[in-house]
Amino acid sequence: MSRCQNGAVRLAKRVLKKGPPEFQEEYEDYDFPPKPKRMRWKTYNRLDEKALSYEKAADEAFLWRVLRWLLPGENVGDLMDRILK
Repeated sequence: MSRCQNGAVRLAKRVLKKGPPEFQEEYEDYDFPPKPKRMRWKTYNRLDEKALSYEKAADEAFLWRVLRWLLPGENVGDLMDRILK
């Protein structure tokens, strides 16, 4: 897991801990849980936006790692065929 992915998971756990135990059990498998009671909307939205930015950064880093393996004029499908042969 990358540093960005860890940041997003850490923020999701932070939101999850603000809810009661029933809330934590129900939403523990979510990527980012819904807003728990007693959490301000401003705080929840800020944490959600930050988690989304971490996930976007992780996706971009993954894409750059994949693109490094491409040969000139090759697309991702050709790369997959080359890897799976």
